[in-house]
Amino acid sequence: MRHPLLWLIAGFGLWSVAFFVLYATQATGCHLSEGSVSTWRILLIAIFTASVGASVFLALQLRRKPRDGFIRHVAFRATLAATVSIVLCFSGIFWLSFCR
Repeated sequence: MRHPLLWLIAGFGLWSVAFFVLYATQATGCHLSEGSVSTWRILLIAIFTASVGASVFLALQLRRKPRDGFIRHVAFRATLAATVSIVLCFSGIFWLSFCR
């Protein structure tokens, strides 16, 4: 990305995509009621893991780039905050019950 402001919103943009995909998958699984609950949980855990991995990858990319000033530093910190948010907000898929 050429513009530093895009780097600034990329972390929480990824968070919003993860939010949409996880909850759309969960709602679809509840609506269809097909397959076992463990199948849906495995799929949700795979999406969660991919989301965390993508967020960590984005943070590593920002860390490797030369710091072009304040915006790049803030973008790196915001991406770290987004990574923590993904872990805290979506970790409930490991123990919460579905479709209730």
